[in-house]
Amino acid sequence: MKTANAPLHGPGPWYAAGAALLFASAGIASRFAPAGVPAAMLGVARLLVGGVALTTFMGPRALAAALLSLPHMSLAAAALAMALFQWSFFAAIDRAGVGVVSLICVAAGPVFADLLDAARARRRASLAAGAGLTALGIACLALGGDASGAGIALALVAGAAYAAYAAAAARLECARPGAGLTSTTLALLLAGLALLPAAGRSYAPMLSPSGLLLTAYLGLAATALAYVLFVSALRRISAASALAILIVQPVAAVLAGVALFDEPVNAMVVAGIVFIAAALGTRRFVP
Repeated sequence: MKTANAPLHGPGPWYAAGAALLFASAGIASRFAPAGVPAAMLGVARLLVGGVALTTFMGPRALAAALLSLPHMSLAAAALAMALFQWSFFAAIDRAGVGVVSLICVAAGPVFADLLDAARARRRASLAAGAGLTALGIACLALGGDASGAGIALALVAGAAYAAYAAAAARLECARPGAGLTSTTLALLLAGLALLPAAGRSYAPMLSPSGLLLTAYLGLAATALAYVLFVSALRRISAASALAILIVQPVAAVLAGVALFDEPVNAMVVAGIVFIAAALGTRRFVP
C-alpha cells in the first residue's frame, strides 16, 4: 500500500507529460485562428467538440447514468471552473503570448491546488518555498516580456480555475475509477454550453476550412485525447503533482512562441523560467 510520501512509480507521470504536450498545442493552435474569433468561441469549439468525442468514446448511456449518480453540485462547480479556464486561457494568450501564459498557468496551478487541498483538510498550507519562487518567476515574466497586466491576471485566473477542476476530477477518480473522465466529459459539455452566450454570433469564421480544421484539432487532440491521458494520470498521482508535471507544457509553448511568433525571450524571461522550474523542483511527485 502506498503512503502519501512514497516515491512515485508507474506510468502516471508519462500520462501527465503526454497530456501536457497536447495542452500546449491548444494555445499554439489558437494563434492560427481566423481573424475576428473571440476567446470564448475558441473555448466553445474546444469544449463541445471534445465533450462530444469523449461521449462517443464512453457511450451516451454510461454518461447519462453518471449524470444521475454524480453529485450535481460538484459537477456544476467543475463545469464552471472548466468554462472559466477556457475563456481566461485564450483571452490571456491574446494579451500576453502563448509562452508566458502557459508558464504562469503551470506555475500557479500547483500552488492553487495545494491551497484547495489545505482548505478541504482544514489545515495550513505549507507553501513558503514553492509559492515564493513561483511569485518571483511570475514577476520576472511580467517585467521581462510584452505581457500586459490584464494578460498576467487572466493567466492567474486560468491557473486557479484549472486547479479547481483538477482537484474535483481527482477526488471523483480516486473515489470511483472512471468517474474522473466521466465528470470531465460532462464538465466539458456543460462548460461549452455555459460559454455560448459569451461567444455571441461570431461562429462564421469557424466554419471556414481553416476554422473547421482548428476546431477539429482543438476538440479531438488537444482536448479529448489530452484529458484521457490527464485523468489517467490523476488516477495514479495527486492533482498537485499532475499539475506540476505540466511544466512540459510551457517549455513547449515557449519554444513555439519564439520559433513561430517571435515572442521575446530576454534575461528576465529566462530568470522567470528558472524560478518557476525551481518552484516545481521543490515538489515531491507523490500519489
